Amino acid sequence: MEERTSYLVVGVFVLAAAVVTVGFTVWIAGGRNADSMTNYTVMFDRDISGLTLGSPVRYLGVDVGEVVTIDLTTNQSTRVSVEVTVAAATPIHEGTYGSLAYQGITGVAFINLAADQGEFPPLAPETDGEYPVIPTRDVGLAALFAQSGDITAELGMLLSQANNLLGEDNQISLTRTLANVELLSDTLVGERELLAALPQRLVTTLDDLQDMMAQVRDLMDQAQPDLLAATEQLNQATANVAQLTDRVDRWFQANEESLDSFVAAGLGELPGLVADTRGALRELDKFLTDARADPSQFIYRPQRTAVQVAP
Repeated sequence: MEERTSYLVVGVFVLAAAVVTVGFTVWIAGGRNADSMTNYTVMFDRDISGLTLGSPVRYLGVDVGEVVTIDLTTNQSTRVSVEVTVAAATPIHEGTYGSLAYQGITGVAFINLAADQGEFPPLAPETDGEYPVIPTRDVGLAALFAQSGDITAELGMLLSQANNLLGEDNQISLTRTLANVELLSDTLVGERELLAALPQRLVTTLDDLQDMMAQVRDLMDQAQPDLLAATEQLNQATANVAQLTDRVDRWFQANEESLDSFVAAGLGELPGLVADTRGALRELDKFLTDARADPSQFIYRPQRTAVQVAP
């Protein structure tokens, strides 16, 4: 009986010691966690379906806290205010932003924190004593869902354009185009022998062209000395003309007074000279006319007839 009593006392003592140890550990851990956590407010301008109290808060995918409260604010516009508690060691500053993310195919929502590159000052609390506010951005699937309205509108416009493209008029044009393509294909099939010979003809033409260019080069090489000589002669003739012009100009300058006297004296007899010339031309014309009419009179002389004198 005494042995059972001693076992019971020992068991109660051990159980009490374990309870005290666990309670002390929980108290120490709770106090430490309370001292190492910091609260922030994350503001959302969009639907946060799937996010609930206790949803995890992660920094670059690492669990650093959880969602504490979710409220609506209607100060300026309707927004969703989410209060989160985050480990104090988390590097949150003015470059930090939050986004709504979903885990796996189950769609469990959580808040993911990230930061821009660079150095930023710590995130300061609001002036009214509220928790510091972490801005939000739409990234990943959240950005896709946020733009779903625009994507739907663009898809509708694309479908409308496709319907216009496949309209009756375009179908007729497409049918004609396909018929023309088929006709062209049949024509090419019928002329396949000619088309097969085209490359060889092209090669032959290029060879002939190369031969002709070689002949032209040879001709130019042969004619080059003559061209050079002609060029030199032309340059010499040009120089001679220039010299002659210079000489004539100097002669006119030297005989300017004599020329003036000749023109003044000779122009007075010019009308008589012109009249005599015209008379001579008329006589010459008459002579040529008679010669054309009877050229024999200039070749054969007429026989002289005797002149009888009366006694």
